[in-house]
Amino acid sequence: MVCERMTKKKAYGPDDITERLYIMTFHRVYTFKKALRTRSYEIKDVGAIIESSDNDRDFMLFFEKSDDLHCNVKGRSDLLNMLKLRFNNINRDLTLRHFSVSDKELTALHVNNNAKNKMAGIFDLPEDSHRLFDLEIKGEEEYNEDLKRRKRQVEDAPFEYNDFGFENSAADFGGNLGNSQ
Repeated sequence: MVCERMTKKKAYGPDDITERLYIMTFHRVYTFKKALRTRSYEIKDVGAIIESSDNDRDFMLFFEKSDDLHCNVKGRSDLLNMLKLRFNNINRDLTLRHFSVSDKELTALHVNNNAKNKMAGIFDLPEDSHRLFDLEIKGEEEYNEDLKRRKRQVEDAPFEYNDFGFENSAADFGGNLGNSQ
């Protein structure tokens, strides 16, 4: 179980200055305010992680069918690493996408991805250029597709001369460089 103090960020108006408790069990994330449970989220339903590139505390958990959780936590990286591991344990076939955007974009995503729009199947996610592929744990489907793609590249061109960065010269092919005697 993971437990952190957090501040919930709002889509409209000033941030909620009341501290909340973020508790992650194996299958769920709970938020508590003044000893009362305010929200419960299923880890298997997390659609993406969107973190702020402007600071090391803000992030949003994106859910396709429910309200997002946008908060400010001191130990963001540890918390998100644990969430990704638990997500991967539950959803082995899926990759939990991880994005990094500015604070302004993060707030705009929180505003646009409201419950009314999600009920209609409308939601925004950052472009793939904002994805942090090196921080993601690939699901089995994406991992297998990547292996197949790499295998096709090897079969199509097993030895590309330019892959090694050589210039095209006679010396590269073992030829004579000049009139040496």
